[in-house]
Amino acid sequence: MAKLWHYIQEKIPFLKPKPEQPRTVLIPLPPKSKKYCSNKVENNRYTYANYVFKCLFNQFKYFYNLYFLVTALSQFIPILQVGYRFTYTMPLAFVVILAMAKDAYDDIRIRIRDG
Repeated sequence: MAKLWHYIQEKIPFLKPKPEQPRTVLIPLPPKSKKYCSNKVENNRYTYANYVFKCLFNQFKYFYNLYFLVTALSQFIPILQVGYRFTYTMPLAFVVILAMAKDAYDDIRIRIRDG
């Protein structure tokens, strides 16, 4: 079995064992002349500039929120008005503001956790 493995190693270049080379360690270590990029990971979804726009987009991509938005906007057309405007706009505004507050809270927690 060992002969078969050595035969395969000879035929496939990336399986060949690399010859060991002497290693040089400098003491004291030389100063870092290269600047490396940070490997910091940010998991937040929003920035301060796009929070409102992204959050509203994320809320109104759901069918029910979009449906209630269209229904609330239809109350501003006098022919289509059925009742008081606030009875259509306030529940929608409450749900959207509550969802935006939850998203802001989650995003702030993520920013704090990321450091």
